[in-house]
Amino acid sequence: MNFSLKLGYHFSMVEAYASENRNDNYLKYFFKGGGAAPDRRLRRVRLITEILKKMDFRVSVTDDVLNALLVKFKLPDLEARLEIMGRLTVYTKQLDMAMFNDAVTDMFAEDFIRAYMKNL
Repeated sequence: MNFSLKLGYHFSMVEAYASENRNDNYLKYFFKGGGAAPDRRLRRVRLITEILKKMDFRVSVTDDVLNALLVKFKLPDLEARLEIMGRLTVYTKQLDMAMFNDAVTDMFAEDFIRAYMKNL
């Protein structure tokens, strides 16, 4: 699967291969940008990073650019994470506009984890 999405002023991409052969399976995620002030864009990247790390991704961040990778997961586990990635994409669409401080960012991360990641 290759899914590229430009929403407003940010760009995200999800690339995945999911099969019965665990050694071939991977999920990549890329995120960049936003239309808010730099501090708010960085907060959104921090929120996404926290969520992805809870899903066992290896995450690297440079400024407002995020790259994440998940490899060698069983098919059902990978499919569950792909569903969460769809929810995450919608959830974070314009969230940078609302994240005016770190406490609010933490609240949004906790809300997402509580709502969508119970089974991980």
